[in-house]
Amino acid sequence: MKRALIRFSFFLLVICAGCAAKNEPTPEEIATAKVKDSPPYKDYTLEAIEASRHDVEQRLKAPSTADFSYNGLPKEIKTKGVKLSDMSPELRKFIKVARKLDQEDIFRVYQQTLYVDAENSFGAKLRQHFISTFIINTKLGSTKSFVELY
Repeated sequence: MKRALIRFSFFLLVICAGCAAKNEPTPEEIATAKVKDSPPYKDYTLEAIEASRHDVEQRLKAPSTADFSYNGLPKEIKTKGVKLSDMSPELRKFIKVARKLDQEDIFRVYQQTLYVDAENSFGAKLRQHFISTFIINTKLGSTKSFVELY
């Protein structure tokens, strides 16, 4: 019995040692794995939706009664090469400063149209349309969002 237990322990030790002796990955394999795992392009649509909802709720008299309706997901808009007069006033101020600093390429801008049905101070349910803009500085990670009535 003891001899069988010793043989089994030795056999188990050999198997465990074989499993532990793995080859180290080459630098090329490590670099390839990092490229596969890291997303080349981060999508900020969820952050844009959350920011627009938060900004609109701050403007409402009764935010608990709000029913949001989104007209699609936020779309990333390109600001490079677009005339400032074609932008909304708030976005125009922001992009003008970025162009002066020659850093327009580090900003990503998302816009979304939405409307909300909510009660006003008299209890009547009204519909208000908004354009929500979400700007992220990809270099610093800072964000700015604002909504405009239309």
